[in-house]
Amino acid sequence: MNMERTRNKNIIMSYEEHAVCSNWVSDYNIGFKYYDLNRDDVLCTDFGKGYNTICFLLNGSITLRYNDRDIFVEKESMFFLPSSLPCKIIAESKAFVLTNSFNKPINAVIDTCERMSLESIEAPYNKDNEAYNPVLPIKKSLFSFLNLLSKLIADGVYCKHFHNEEFNKFLFLLRFYYTKEEIGNLFAPILGEDMEFKHLVLQYYHRTDNIKELADLCGYSLARFNRLFAQNFHETPYKWMQKKRLQQVIIRLSDKHVNIANIAKDLGFSSPGHLTVFCKEFLHLTPSQFRKQLHNRNKIGD
Repeated sequence: MNMERTRNKNIIMSYEEHAVCSNWVSDYNIGFKYYDLNRDDVLCTDFGKGYNTICFLLNGSITLRYNDRDIFVEKESMFFLPSSLPCKIIAESKAFVLTNSFNKPINAVIDTCERMSLESIEAPYNKDNEAYNPVLPIKKSLFSFLNLLSKLIADGVYCKHFHNEEFNKFLFLLRFYYTKEEIGNLFAPILGEDMEFKHLVLQYYHRTDNIKELADLCGYSLARFNRLFAQNFHETPYKWMQKKRLQQVIIRLSDKHVNIANIAKDLGFSSPGHLTVFCKEFLHLTPSQFRKQLHNRNKIGD
């Protein structure tokens, strides 16, 4: 009994020593996280604010909701959520989800050899990403790696060096076990002619609705910014930003418990009336009408 008590005390002391280390993860938006979800639990992601996220569904089933689309995802699947894509994860059964979020370009978080191979991959082009299916099956060897990793994260391993090393291992296994086409489809929203530029746009666009300010935040003149934007996103910055704002509105309106005035405030509209004008222009409905229509559609689906 005394030996067991001493052992537990040593474990606690060891954990406390790590927790005060300067390399202990302090930004909980970055790195691996583990979610144990019950049926009907909703994971409202804030991934649309500067963080790209890879999600691994290790067990159970979920519905991935974004762009006013629902994608049913079964166990042993992974999917990628770019920082430009707010979404909801709804548990259809008891589900175990491991995630990794990062706020750097994908080519900046891996070593040179892998970076070159990733930069040679062409993303499947789809103007609005409406047909984009972000889901890939988790192959057996990768699943074994993720299963062990999830146990370590659940035990509280928060060292940033550990998180970085394990993320690099994941990228290596991804490159080893999956084809270029599969990887290209997984990372389609952030691959392009200039991944650094694309990352800057996805990192800063939510801070402003002004194109000139966005160009300044990214460090480009307005003319060069517009030119690079057209090359990478295949449309004008204004049209793209309006679509992203619309995605955020749709996601927030889908939650009937959130007050419409709060949605307007959180998303930077000057007033609920301004939000109503926006919805009438792009959804051809008021926020209340759209929410009611969405609720009726979900009832029919049930």
